Amino acid sequence: MNFAKIKPRHIYLAFICLMTILFLLSFFRYRMHIETMESGELFKVRVDKVHCRGSKNSQNYFVFRGSKENEIVNVGPQICATLNVGDSIEVLYNNKHDLYFPTIIDTSDDKWGMAGFGAFILVGLFYLFFQGKKNK
Repeated sequence: MNFAKIKPRHIYLAFICLMTILFLLSFFRYRMHIETMESGELFKVRVDKVHCRGSKNSQNYFVFRGSKENEIVNVGPQICATLNVGDSIEVLYNNKHDLYFPTIIDTSDDKWGMAGFGAFILVGLFYLFFQGKKNK
């Protein structure tokens, strides 16, 4: 493939498509979290395993025995640090997606993701529009 023949317009279109997909992923994740907070079933479970890394961007979770298999619940580092094996904790269950969540769900990452990807989409559209005008 000859990369010299790729036009900037195609690069902008690919960029916009990628940012749109990432925006939609953030949006659907946000919607799932809101749905879970509004109508999720509350369960009390016993913690079987705790895995804490300590920082917000690392994997912090606990494991409990569900009705059929072990279930994993991702939690923040503050909640994770307070958990011990054998503790009882309440979780929210989203029946539609078959997922468990802590009772307090932080949606700020979803909101920032939507805002950031939305801004990139607008910038990409701006450049796409003006790149086309410049070449005419």
